[in-house]
Amino acid sequence: MQTMKRYIYALAAFLGFSLAQVGPLLPQVEPPPPRPDWIRPGLVVLYSDGIGQTTLFFLVTEVTATEAYGASFRLAQSDAGPMLTVTIGPLYLGGSGPFYLAPQAVAQAGRRAPPGTQIQTQPGWIGILRRTPNGESKYAVRYDPESGMVLETSGSYRAPAGAGPRQGAAFHLQLAGTESVPWTPVAGFPPAARAPAAYQVYYVLTSGAQTPGGEFQVEPLEVGAQLARYRVQARQNGVLAPPSEQLGVPALGPHYLHPALLRRDPILQVPALNFEIRTAGPGPSGGQVVVMQLGGMPLRAIEVDPGSGAVLLYQEPVPGIGTTVYRRVR
Repeated sequence: MQTMKRYIYALAAFLGFSLAQVGPLLPQVEPPPPRPDWIRPGLVVLYSDGIGQTTLFFLVTEVTATEAYGASFRLAQSDAGPMLTVTIGPLYLGGSGPFYLAPQAVAQAGRRAPPGTQIQTQPGWIGILRRTPNGESKYAVRYDPESGMVLETSGSYRAPAGAGPRQGAAFHLQLAGTESVPWTPVAGFPPAARAPAAYQVYYVLTSGAQTPGGEFQVEPLEVGAQLARYRVQARQNGVLAPPSEQLGVPALGPHYLHPALLRRDPILQVPALNFEIRTAGPGPSGGQVVVMQLGGMPLRAIEVDPGSGAVLLYQEPVPGIGTTVYRRVR
């Protein structure tokens, strides 16, 4: 049951520490360098750990002259089955992102490191050391000096003393390819992106038994032209978890999916991974069901209001245990 309960804190975006994080990889450059033309809506950039346990891909959904936005999808294999993590936000901002580094950002990186961070650069290689009260992170990034493409990233994390039994983690990912998939940007944020939402959380075990899990709330902080910020708060057994900040883009966010996407089928298809996001008919709350699946295996089912884009119901199977359910209550 503890494995199930951790999901009230892990929804984050319906759909940490690793390359799956979005946002600038290096300190931002002013004025921001232009966006390369090849970073455009529908671009998919794939990374793999080389042993089949972790696959990551980035999808570009919206762009400006100097920025790109979208989502990362991290697929982690276990003995019980695949697990999916989706993170939303900038994919190119201020000269860098998780898969591309502009020459201007690399040239200034060592001179613009923020407090608590050390950055070392050599042609084709960057080392980053970050120390915070939450621990120490190290990254080694190998990139193509000609194209700016990130080819390989390794990292390690060490928790502060007394943090508990999990004292560290590590990852290694290398570029596995790029492809272009059909994707038309949506026209602005949907109504649900500007409204707060609250969800009742419960768990359905494989035995059929149900267990309450608490409440999950999303509050808009700022909705701009391309990026929105949200305060996310979880409550379990009457205890509030520390609030977190999540991001959204016009296509999707912590509690919405743009209704224009419901008129596409498939919404997204990545042939190299046999990954799809498809519509799946009407749902029990009067909305439209959308499923994320890998090789035909459902990873998430989301019921969306076709008018506002609000997520009405969210279901995520937990391999070998049951299903985590988020039902909108207001």
